[in-house]
Amino acid sequence: LFYQMSRMCREKGAVKHDDRLDCLAQGVKYYTEALAISAHEATKLARQEDWKDQIDRFLDDPQAATDYLVFGMNLDQRRQADGNKGKKSVPTWV
Repeated sequence: LFYQMSRMCREKGAVKHDDRLDCLAQGVKYYTEALAISAHEATKLARQEDWKDQIDRFLDDPQAATDYLVFGMNLDQRRQADGNKGKKSVPTWV
């Protein structure tokens, strides 16, 4: 493989067999496509998850869902607030 890589140039016939380089190129292309995650798709998935969570909250507890919406809480903040719901604590905003 390294012999073929070191002999590559634009001249015709510089390397008689470039099969190993072809295999390397195919492997790199496969892993590039397999590991590629579109930022647009990830954002779209996060929005869908957030929307589904909001709808479920409005069906379960409309009062809390409205409060979360007014405060502009994201999905992680809403989950954290739900975790603290059962605890009696002094609000930090007082």
